[in-house]
Amino acid sequence: MAKKTVSQMRTEAREAFMKEIMEFFESKGDEALTYKGNGFSVPRVLENGDEVYFQVVTSLPTGTREGKQFDGHAEHASYMMELEEKRAEAEAKAAEKAKIAAERKAKQEAARKKREAEEAAKKAKREAVAN
Repeated sequence: MAKKTVSQMRTEAREAFMKEIMEFFESKGDEALTYKGNGFSVPRVLENGDEVYFQVVTSLPTGTREGKQFDGHAEHASYMMELEEKRAEAEAKAAEKAKIAAERKAKQEAARKKREAEEAAKKAKREAVAN
């Protein structure tokens, strides 16, 4: 028997995993439609009657050309940190927006009070002149 190459073993592993995933969808009553060697789609109908397709693409990443191996756990940790940074940035932006809005509102309130005070002073002056 001829020895399998790493590429052949990887292709077989990807195909077997894709088959398992497709069988899962089919066991739930969905249709799994293969459209290329490493992908399939699952059609769904939205509430409004539109048909959409959930696309699943499988791959076995090998790593970089420089020889660094792909590490799914490290990629996950990196992605989680990226999401946390984005969340923190969004919170900081929201806090800054709220601060600016509060400052604007305080300035508007101060200007309103100043106008009211000036109008009250003018009214008192007019009344004093009239008496």
